[in-house]
Amino acid sequence: MIMRLVLLLTSLTVLGPFAWASTHSHMPHFDLQMTSQELEKALQQQVLNRDSLKFQQQEQLEPMSQLHRRIIEMGRVNLEWLELINSERDTPIILYNPGELRGIPIDSPMSYGPSTIEKRFSDLSEQLPTEMKAVLMGGKSATPDLPTDEVEEYRTFARRVDGMYGITLRWEMMKRWLSYLSGRRAEDIRGYHFLSKKENLREFLQGFSELPEEEQNNVRLWLRTLCYNSSQFGSERHFEQCRREAEEYLTSGEAYQFSQRYWSQARSRYEAFFKIPSRVKNASTQKLTRGFVSKFRTAPTEMQEFLKTHIEDEFNLGDFNLEVQFTGGQFAGVFVEWLPDVTPHVKGLGSDHIVMNSRDSLDDWNTQWTIRHEFGHVLGLPDCYIEFYEADKGVITNYQIDVEDLMCSRAGVMNQRIADELNQAYQ
Repeated sequence: MIMRLVLLLTSLTVLGPFAWASTHSHMPHFDLQMTSQELEKALQQQVLNRDSLKFQQQEQLEPMSQLHRRIIEMGRVNLEWLELINSERDTPIILYNPGELRGIPIDSPMSYGPSTIEKRFSDLSEQLPTEMKAVLMGGKSATPDLPTDEVEEYRTFARRVDGMYGITLRWEMMKRWLSYLSGRRAEDIRGYHFLSKKENLREFLQGFSELPEEEQNNVRLWLRTLCYNSSQFGSERHFEQCRREAEEYLTSGEAYQFSQRYWSQARSRYEAFFKIPSRVKNASTQKLTRGFVSKFRTAPTEMQEFLKTHIEDEFNLGDFNLEVQFTGGQFAGVFVEWLPDVTPHVKGLGSDHIVMNSRDSLDDWNTQWTIRHEFGHVLGLPDCYIEFYEADKGVITNYQIDVEDLMCSRAGVMNQRIADELNQAYQ
């Protein structure tokens, strides 16, 4: 573990002030709720494979700061210490239980960058219990003894350290795509999401001047993002123009007219996060009278049990039924390729090809959720979460449109929306 970390940090140092930004087609798929262990593996692979990514654009990139290095080391020690504590316990302490996942709601987005990471570190430095601070920040050797009076107190602070570790890793991994992520701000659909829920939108916007200040600021954001959505891939010039025009229409009392100017484009952008694209169907999946059947290639017995159990458990809801069948063939049907230290993904919506991390345990809940989510992509379902860079603030912002939806969040599950979409797409 230590050697891997040294290799990671050394490789980032070798990069110096130069790194590479990719086009969309080359940016890997990064789930918003990747664990710190998943993020460390992904960042390490990104550094080791940087020359094979075929980047088409170069840009200057700040090397990893001393603070970020310190946080990464702190996060590693935190997890190793947890393993040491659990080695002496009958009941292990688990940092994250599936039922505790909150997701990243659209009304409470997460923003992260150097400034927010520095603040989290400063706050945590002041609040960490004395013994935890001595080990995690002071270099004291860890012991199997619990460093706090209560398990939950230790668990709370260990989770906070792990969260800071994860977000620092994510920033270091994502910062080479800031140019691309800046353009993805055009996908920010908060305007349509919130304004479409207003029963009388015209009356609501006409009463803008009477709204509380916080609500006025929300309306400003919502109108701007409606305009952002009018560009397929935005630019800072486009975003600034949208901000200026939205303010002009608000000042003139024509906010409703402004919203309608961009409404249809924003609605299409919003629906694209939920609808299976036209002509995208999985060739190995059929809708029959008794329900859906997905044919898989032959796999070892343990793998067949894993796939059948978790996919069928997820994709059976009320009157919606899906059956996994193994055809006995080696060249036709959905198949899962297990490779070491990869970020799980599907080779395009509707593809038969799922790629999973061979180092992940089949008993781990994150692995089980991942195969359910990735199979949703096999069926053609897109992700319904968003991540983009706000250059004016120097942060990356992300959120999940519906934290209860399997395709948006690790806190989500199969629902009627997904069932209806699949029934319509596979008619």
